[in-house]
Amino acid sequence: MNKIVDFNKCTGCGACENICPKHAILMQPDKEGFLYPSINEELCVECGKCLKVCPIIDLKEPIEREPTVWAGYSLCEKIRKQSSSGGIFSLLAEKVIEGGGIVCGVELDENFIVRHSCTNNSDEIKKYNGSKYVQSETKDIFKKVKSYLVEGKEVLFSGTPCQVAGLRSYLGKEYESLICVDCICFGVPSPLVFQKYINSLETIKGKSIKNINFRSKVNGWTGKKFSFEVTYSDDTSESEIITKNLYHRTFFSGLNARNSCYDCSFKTHIKPGDITLADFWGVEELLPDMDDGKGTSLIFLNTQKGEKFLKAIKCRIKYKEITYETAVQYNKAANISLPFHSKRNKFFNKIVKERSGKKIMKIMKKYTKVNFVIRILRFGKRRIIKFLQVFHKIN
Repeated sequence: MNKIVDFNKCTGCGACENICPKHAILMQPDKEGFLYPSINEELCVECGKCLKVCPIIDLKEPIEREPTVWAGYSLCEKIRKQSSSGGIFSLLAEKVIEGGGIVCGVELDENFIVRHSCTNNSDEIKKYNGSKYVQSETKDIFKKVKSYLVEGKEVLFSGTPCQVAGLRSYLGKEYESLICVDCICFGVPSPLVFQKYINSLETIKGKSIKNINFRSKVNGWTGKKFSFEVTYSDDTSESEIITKNLYHRTFFSGLNARNSCYDCSFKTHIKPGDITLADFWGVEELLPDMDDGKGTSLIFLNTQKGEKFLKAIKCRIKYKEITYETAVQYNKAANISLPFHSKRNKFFNKIVKERSGKKIMKIMKKYTKVNFVIRILRFGKRRIIKFLQVFHKIN
C-alpha cells in the first residue's frame, strides 16, 4: 500500500499512524511543513486498518440533533485574561482534573512546536489556554487517550474537528468517560511557515524569543482587536494587531493553510465534539449585555453528554442561551470552508526555499498586500455598516 487517502483530503490527524499494528506508518512533513502518512511498504502487511480508521474515508454522518447554543464566559477574571475568548475550556479542564481525570490539549512547547500533550495537574492547564495558529502534532496521543480510558479515567480531549473525528474513529467505540471538545476552525496553518516567521523575527531583532501569544488581549478583544504578542529573552515585549501582523495575514488571507482546509469535511452544523467552542464574534451588536470587552465564547452543546458536562460548571460562568442562527451570523467558518487563495502555491514555492529573515518578511508582505481598490471597498463597507447601526439605534 502506498497511499491511504487523497493528498488534498488528508487532514494529518494521525489516526492511521496510531492504529498501525506493524508501525509501518510514520507522519512526515511534506515540503510545505504539513504532516502526511509515509508508509514503509516492507513493514506493511495490507491489514487495511489504516483505511478503516481514516475519518475521511469512513466519514461519519453527524447525529441529527440541533445543538443547544450558549453565549458565555468564566466569572474568573484571571482565567479569561489567559484565554482567547471566554475561558470556558479552562473550567471544563479544571472539573475533569478535580475528579481525578486527564486533560489532553494543545501546547506550544519550549521549542515553539505546537503539539498535543496530557496532564492531570491543574497548574498545567494554562499551557493549553489560548489559540495556537499552527497545526498541532498528535503523534501517539490517541494511544495515550485510549490507555487512560481503559484504566477507567475520565478524559477531556480538545482539538480541531478533524482531530476529534480521528480520535473517535481510532477508538472505534463510545466511552462515557470521554469528553471531546472541538472548535470552529478557520483552517490549520503550516508549522514550517510559522518556524520561518519566528526565526526571521529573532534574526531581525537580534535576540531570541521567550514566549508567544497568538491572541493577546493587550489591545482589547471586542471587534477582533486582539494582537500577536512576542516576549523576548531580555523581557521586552511587542504586540501587533492581527490585521497588521504578517503571520496572521498569511493565514487569514487563505495563503498559509493545509490543502484539506479548502474543502473541509467537517463544515456541518453538528461537529464531532460533544462540545464546540468558538469566539462570539459580533456579540457587541447581537448580545451587548454579554460583552464587557474581555472575551465571550460561543458554546455549542452537540450531545447530551456535552450538555450534561457543561451544566455541571454553569455556576462558574455567566451565560445566556441563544439560537444557532445568531451564533453563526458573524462566524461563517462554522459552515463554510476557507476560500482557496489563487497565489497560495506561488507563496509556498517562494517561502519554502528562502532562508533570509528579511526576504521571508518581504515575501509575506508581498503576498498579503491588499490592493487600493479593495481597501477602499472595505473602508466603504465599514462606514455603511456603522451608519446603519447608528441609524437603527436612533430609530
